[in-house]
Amino acid sequence: KTCENYFTSIKDTGQAFITQQKLTVLKDSIDRRKKQFRELNIKNEFESSEQKALTELLKKDNQIKTVYLWVSVVVVSLFIVILILVMQHLKRTAKHVTQLTALNTTIKQRNDDLQKAFLSLEQSHKENSRIIKIVAHDLRNPVSAINNLTYSLLKKNVPDTMRESLEFIREACADSMALIKEVLNEEK
Repeated sequence: KTCENYFTSIKDTGQAFITQQKLTVLKDSIDRRKKQFRELNIKNEFESSEQKALTELLKKDNQIKTVYLWVSVVVVSLFIVILILVMQHLKRTAKHVTQLTALNTTIKQRNDDLQKAFLSLEQSHKENSRIIKIVAHDLRNPVSAINNLTYSLLKKNVPDTMRESLEFIREACADSMALIKEVLNEEK
């Protein structure tokens, strides 16, 4: 406007008009450039905000992936710990099973030994019973004979000192015969 005012003050309207047109063209050019710059700046801002949004989205995605990774690490760690504990338990169980098997084998062996000892004892008892029966049977006749002899002697007149001894022998024979009968009856 200063140039236009200058040309108007010197009364050169033609030059003022030309200057005014040049000024208008320059202003329009500046306005167009400002508009392009603003548009370019808006595009840049839009791209920048889009880039920021994309960056934020990637950060959130990265955070979620990090959480998933940690959860996976924890789950895998827990699985490994559980697996180790199960393996230790299986080892202990196998050790106990081995010990129980050895103990069971020992018990079976001792049971077999006891069975053999019991059968041997039973056989020995049968043999002893048989021998006792034979001895009792063999003793019955001589004891009976002694009893009959003392009875016969007691029927006769014998001195009192001898009678006492014969009575004693007869009682011993009676007790022995009762015992022999008991042994023979018990074994039947």
